[in-house]
Amino acid sequence: MSETADPEVSGQKLRLRSGIVYAFLAYLIYGSMPFYMKQLQAVPPSQIMAHRVLWSVFLLAIIVSVLGRWTSLRRTIDMRLVGLFGIHPAAPALS
Repeated sequence: MSETADPEVSGQKLRLRSGIVYAFLAYLIYGSMPFYMKQLQAVPPSQIMAHRVLWSVFLLAIIVSVLGRWTSLRRTIDMRLVGLFGIHPAAPALS
């Protein structure tokens, strides 16, 4: 008697296996954070914030370009929200 592979079961196994890999990578990154933070002690917080903002905008532009979503992004942007989102990252730097 031959058994045929159930595609739903193999899909679940694949998701479980990839979930385990992602969990391992998350723990690895979380565990290495103290070494990373130790290296950042000499860098001023304002410079770290500036890098975070600039790199986020840069990576977002790449993702939007790859997905070809510039027109839908332009349609959904509300300038009041842009101002609000611009103030939000600056708030921790001011405290």
